Amino acid sequence: MEKALAADPDNKITLWNFLHTCALHPAATMCMDGSIEKRAIVADGGNGLLWGKIAGYRMDRGDIAGALDALLKANTAPQFNDYLIEHTEMVERGLVAAADYPYRERVVYGISVGSSSMIKFYAPFHFCRKQAQESPEWLQACLEYGKRMENDAKMANSILMGNNLQKTMYEISGNLKKISEIDLRRQLIRDTMISGYRMDGQVLLSFDDQVMADYIQEWSVHGELRALQFLHEEVVRLSNQPGYDPCKLQEARE
Repeated sequence: MEKALAADPDNKITLWNFLHTCALHPAATMCMDGSIEKRAIVADGGNGLLWGKIAGYRMDRGDIAGALDALLKANTAPQFNDYLIEHTEMVERGLVAAADYPYRERVVYGISVGSSSMIKFYAPFHFCRKQAQESPEWLQACLEYGKRMENDAKMANSILMGNNLQKTMYEISGNLKKISEIDLRRQLIRDTMISGYRMDGQVLLSFDDQVMADYIQEWSVHGELRALQFLHEEVVRLSNQPGYDPCKLQEARE
């Protein structure tokens, strides 16, 4: 990672991953002085999810005031990018150069790599409950961060977690009306996820490379929930085409 950063010092994805690594290994030489955090802010300070990750990073270091400041910046940042698709495409290209992996395997591995770098931006969920019980300022900041995630995150699980964070804050404040509204939205999110994660949709992704490519494009532009809706629509459309069988596509490739 040091070599990657030396080759491209302002690369947002490299700094995103380096900050994630520093959160996991705070005693590393390049992490001790906070320079990685500063460089990430210079390169990508308009990204709310980066600030969410920094909030967790600062909380781990015992900087409660700094964590709150980061969360406030996360709520007002103009962008909200998790770089999952960028990671996926980068890994997919790398695997093309490295070996003859099938397209789907390259994409799935890319998604898993991108997802692993996002653990620390979920950090506010671990400390928001405690801080919000002690401070109205924290409660409001955590509530707004939950709204930001539900409205602007691209990963379905992130959207769901943003919904859950809001519910936790409304439970602390005792707002039963808002809790009811949150529960209704959460059910809609889950219904969309369930429809997309059904076995017939996963079979389609497994064997039809064109559907997989279109699915990733939908995710990149509109987010995972819309991609899951697209996948469900493709299942319905293609199942009505005479003779269409995604398993035969796999047999043809073999």
